[in-house]
Amino acid sequence: MIREILNLEQDYKSSISHLEIQSDPLSEWMYDLVRPYAKGALLEVGSRIGNISSLFAKNKYSLTVSDPTSEYCRFLKTRFDGNPFVRGIYKIDLAHKSFLKKYSQFLWKFDTVCMLNPIKPFQDNPTAIFNLKQLIKPTGRVILQLPVKTVLYNDLDEDLLYWKRNNRLYSYALLGKNFEIQKQRIFNLIPSTESDKYEGAGTANPTIGDKDSTYNNFVRSFRMIPETNLGSPGLFLVTIAKQIAKNLSNSSSKT
Repeated sequence: MIREILNLEQDYKSSISHLEIQSDPLSEWMYDLVRPYAKGALLEVGSRIGNISSLFAKNKYSLTVSDPTSEYCRFLKTRFDGNPFVRGIYKIDLAHKSFLKKYSQFLWKFDTVCMLNPIKPFQDNPTAIFNLKQLIKPTGRVILQLPVKTVLYNDLDEDLLYWKRNNRLYSYALLGKNFEIQKQRIFNLIPSTESDKYEGAGTANPTIGDKDSTYNNFVRSFRMIPETNLGSPGLFLVTIAKQIAKNLSNSSSKT
């Protein structure tokens, strides 16, 4: 029985080792987009299996990773075991009803907070976004993947411009007046989530995706198209915003 458990653990570690050298062009694309804005102490919320986290760690960022689920946290702890650039791995739930009290050790601690994996309950949940903002320093940055807000669209240039303005206003409304949007990038493709591509990632035998899959080749090809030539509104949005000022006493009083 003990031998079977040891073999299972070894298979799990081997799967993760294979995963670390896997090419993930969508993660690489988003990482290249946000890299110039990710500064200082960095927290990733919803790290999932750590594809984007691994790119930050590879480039020697001071990184803390987190996920709301115990299974993914276990996976992350095994994957980043011994990595000198991963400062900690924590279970953080942005929707926790007593967030400010439960996660008081993380309040106003980070220079940059990223949420780039599509976790639907968090993406445009005002409570989750409010809690996320409490994790950054007074002049810190947030980097978010947001679902787009659609409008009637007739494939005209003015409609596309209106659609972009609508989503920019939506981002401002979600983040609040103390944030300045520094960059937004439309992704006009279906964001295949890590949990879809790697079934069972939180179990002992994750199913590893093929680095030469049709999806990954499509992402590589699509990346070559300039954003101004998309000709359609897109499916999800990466927003990078910097906090201009923050009143900590007002923030901490909200529960």
